[in-house]
Amino acid sequence: MAETTAELIAKGKDVTKTLTDPERIRLEECECIIRRGLCTFLEVGRALAEIHDNRLYKETHKSFQKYCKDVWDLGKTTAEQKMNGYKVVSLLEKKMPAIAGTFTNECQTRPLTRLKKNDDRLKACKLVQEKLEESPRGKLTGALVNKAVKEVQGKVGKKKVKETKKAMEKTDLLSNQFKNQHQVMLDIIVDAKDNGTCKQSEMVKWLKTLVKIAESDD
Repeated sequence: MAETTAELIAKGKDVTKTLTDPERIRLEECECIIRRGLCTFLEVGRALAEIHDNRLYKETHKSFQKYCKDVWDLGKTTAEQKMNGYKVVSLLEKKMPAIAGTFTNECQTRPLTRLKKNDDRLKACKLVQEKLEESPRGKLTGALVNKAVKEVQGKVGKKKVKETKKAMEKTDLLSNQFKNQHQVMLDIIVDAKDNGTCKQSEMVKWLKTLVKIAESDD
């Protein structure tokens, strides 16, 4: 494992900002939790979140990302996944305690972190809960959560398309031809995303090209 904060200080690591004694004690406590070997993903996520939110890394590192890499050999994405997993379960403990305890590993929570709004995360968990109630012997898996998340994402996407079409119909600043073609393109994009007939990054690239042409004065 990479060097601990205490070892870094002992070796004369450049200090960016001195911690107070209570902050240093709390940092050591948080690091002990992580060092125990990921005893539970929630404890690790909680400890990382506390170090991040309270900037307890500031004595040896200028950024949380550098701290995670130097001390725990964790990349930015991995560290964020662990913190987000903890935050998701914390949300469920408050809003849906009956299902919160069934989340026992990071793989189960990871799909939920793709949903940016807490309301959408709760909707996905509601779908998961319904599936588990239908199959009493069923187990909570990452695949089950991922399926629920995709269903919520689909509903959110359709709502956005509907709102966009409605707003487009109201404006008088565009021709009927443009409105019609815009709605056709919206339908094509939704269909391509649902069926996987187009690579999303490629669609975005060519849509950006259209925007550039529209913005050009040539």
